[in-house]
Amino acid sequence: MFSKKRLEEVLVYTFFIFIPFGIRKVEAVFVYPWGAKPIFLYMIDVAIMVLFVVWCMRKGWRDIPLSLTTKALFVFGGSAMLSLVFAFHRGLGMYTLLHLLSGIFLYFYFSSHPFLKREVIFRAILVGVALQTCVGLLQFKLQKSIGISYFGESLFGISIPGTATFYFGVQKLVRVPGTFLHPNIFGAFLFMGSLLTLYFFLRSKKTISVFGWSLLYYATNLLLLLTFSRSSITTIAMLTVIYSLVANRKHHLEIARVAVVWVFVLFTLWGMFGNVLKARFENSFNELSYKHRVIYNEIGVQVVKERPLLGVGIGNFTDYAFRGKLYQARELTISYLYQPIHNLYLLIAAEIGVIGLFAFLSFLVLLLGTRMREIMRDEKTLALSCIIGGFLILGLADHYFWDLEQGIIMFWSVLGLFGLQEN
Repeated sequence: MFSKKRLEEVLVYTFFIFIPFGIRKVEAVFVYPWGAKPIFLYMIDVAIMVLFVVWCMRKGWRDIPLSLTTKALFVFGGSAMLSLVFAFHRGLGMYTLLHLLSGIFLYFYFSSHPFLKREVIFRAILVGVALQTCVGLLQFKLQKSIGISYFGESLFGISIPGTATFYFGVQKLVRVPGTFLHPNIFGAFLFMGSLLTLYFFLRSKKTISVFGWSLLYYATNLLLLLTFSRSSITTIAMLTVIYSLVANRKHHLEIARVAVVWVFVLFTLWGMFGNVLKARFENSFNELSYKHRVIYNEIGVQVVKERPLLGVGIGNFTDYAFRGKLYQARELTISYLYQPIHNLYLLIAAEIGVIGLFAFLSFLVLLLGTRMREIMRDEKTLALSCIIGGFLILGLADHYFWDLEQGIIMFWSVLGLFGLQEN
């Protein structure tokens, strides 16, 4: 028979394996003047509820330290809740708030857990990475969804509206999402998987182990590049170099393995899709997606100026901008162009105010600062700090860590694992 402790460990490790699988069911629909937004219940939401019950049964709140870091997080969560007072669409605001609070709970759950081991959790995450690698490579080969909607895969294809694509000359290519809602979130997940694989790759000694980790590292990074997510590609390039430079003190010979694998990755990609990747970056500033991001940021700055202290209400930026004709004033008149700011920090400021943004940034600084010395000594902490740094960079160009379920779970779970003090 499993003990309560062992059963909880199994639940946690299973939770991390299934983070990438966006299994969901539509529970309601919020109707707007320009369209509708479905409200999903994710399978992972049910898993969080189970973890919450387990946490309550062992009175896990007693393990939360009342530190400055915790107080800053409370102020941040309080600002998000208070912003609902000013929200026009409170139903949508409550839905977004519940997802944020579930993320904050995951931070407290993991950071104060009495017996979890980070390295075992890394392995659980990489089981999901390996499965997603197989899914993503097959999706890219077929250039369409592969029929596993029961695992959360969205229906997509070159001729299907809403599919993330880009043009290479006259050829249209699909950007694969795995079982995530969007290729950019998939790219963030593969970025995390790449650095965790690198952690084990550098530490492996046996030949069979070296071969296995090098194969996963190769496949993960190849697929990351094939998502054609410019932010994820740029971020993995920077953080791999930083991680390798710090780890070089202990693994200066093993770093050569990393270089060899990247040579094979780039050789494979450039041999098949070099011109495509080159075109993806060369045309970055001329694409409509970039121009729209600039416009969304301009709208965000205007909204912050109009509602600086407590924002327009969590989850209500798009609604506020539409009702205030901020999109229309910038010639954005098609419904699918009514999107949030593609900048995590500006979106937080717009929706819950500069007080909430300041509390959020203070929490991050305090959290990272408490373990700054450990980053140089402990490789698990180094890997997690690099992942957090990458997530914060990715937040400059997208919003999924704030308002999309899988992004929220990844972000707050990694923060919790970073804060975890292993016994």
